Amino acid sequence: MDDFLVLLAVFFPMLYILYIARGCVQGLGNSLLPVVSSFVQLLMRIGGAYLLAGIIGEYGVFWGEILAWVGADAILALGIFWWFKKKGE
Repeated sequence: MDDFLVLLAVFFPMLYILYIARGCVQGLGNSLLPVVSSFVQLLMRIGGAYLLAGIIGEYGVFWGEILAWVGADAILALGIFWWFKKKGE
């Protein structure tokens, strides 16, 4: 259990970035992108739990959570970049 808490604590900035980016995007009036990133986060969490747990045991569940945050951050970053590029044209 301690390993899980330490691992999450190290990667909490990724979660904070996710929450801030999601809130900013919603504040700008785009409701679709946060929903898509949430769905990707859910899929990556489930996929990570199944795939990684079979490979590396319980640590796979831990890393699945972190990978879900990173995946959702990536979707939001790409969407924000595309949105600002489109607005700049």
